[in-house]
Amino acid sequence: MTEEVKPNGNGLKLKTWRSRRRMAAIALAWIMIETLLLFFVVPVEKVKVLQEPITWSYFVMGGIVTAYMGFKAFGKEKMEQ
Repeated sequence: MTEEVKPNGNGLKLKTWRSRRRMAAIALAWIMIETLLLFFVVPVEKVKVLQEPITWSYFVMGGIVTAYMGFKAFGKEKMEQ
């Protein structure tokens, strides 16, 4: 894992963006897995009890994905100017 870190046009490191993309992909995968588990595996009684932590989990994971997409778009916009 000793890869060379080269700055791109904005001075942002490619390795940093790769890590952010990986984190966003894992968060998105977790949202899908969590949804499938809630629909098909977890009983309704437990879902009712865990409603608030489940909601917070969706907010946090959605925030991670949204932040990555927003920063990526902001970086592209800066590069075009």
